[in-house]
Amino acid sequence: MGMGMPPNLNGFGARLREVREGRNMSRQSLAKRTGVSEAAIKNYESGRHGPRMSTLMDMAAALRVPTDSLLKPAGSTVPAPRRSHPQ
Repeated sequence: MGMGMPPNLNGFGARLREVREGRNMSRQSLAKRTGVSEAAIKNYESGRHGPRMSTLMDMAAALRVPTDSLLKPAGSTVPAPRRSHPQ
């Protein structure tokens, strides 16, 4: 595994898709919010590639879930969206 990669990617793609769809967010929208391509999101969800830790953190923020919830098995309870903090 390359430097900056999350430690546990087993089932990550299915979980990412599950959480994204549970938030009614398209791949395109998640890509725009995280600064990666829609193809990258598709590759993460298919298990073809894994994101860098920084991208994982950006996806969690965009989906408004704790980062570790994206590393849980598919079918795990998805936490309610976190509130955005005004800046």
